[in-house]
Amino acid sequence: MISSEVVLSFREYRLLKKIYKNPNSELVLSEPLNRLLTHKLIFNSNPPKYDPCSGKFIAKFPMYKISEDGVMALRTWLKDKIRFHLPLLLSILALIISAIALWRSW
Repeated sequence: MISSEVVLSFREYRLLKKIYKNPNSELVLSEPLNRLLTHKLIFNSNPPKYDPCSGKFIAKFPMYKISEDGVMALRTWLKDKIRFHLPLLLSILALIISAIALWRSW
């Protein structure tokens, strides 16, 4: 999946960043975590193991790592936020400066 197609919410971004900084972190399943798993931005690094003697799966607590697509989504998310907020901030600053200049000229 191309990371530019995935739109992350702020909660998903924070969760992805947490997993990026602390690989193999133990997390409780939640809606943002399920969405990250669905888009294959993270993966379970501790899947259940099959025990041939008992014929059952031994379930372990899931531990998550970030995938390459997840790293790209992190970088893209931050870059998109900078591309939006920096011009917005500069435009507002320019409007304030021009309003002050007009007010002083009267």
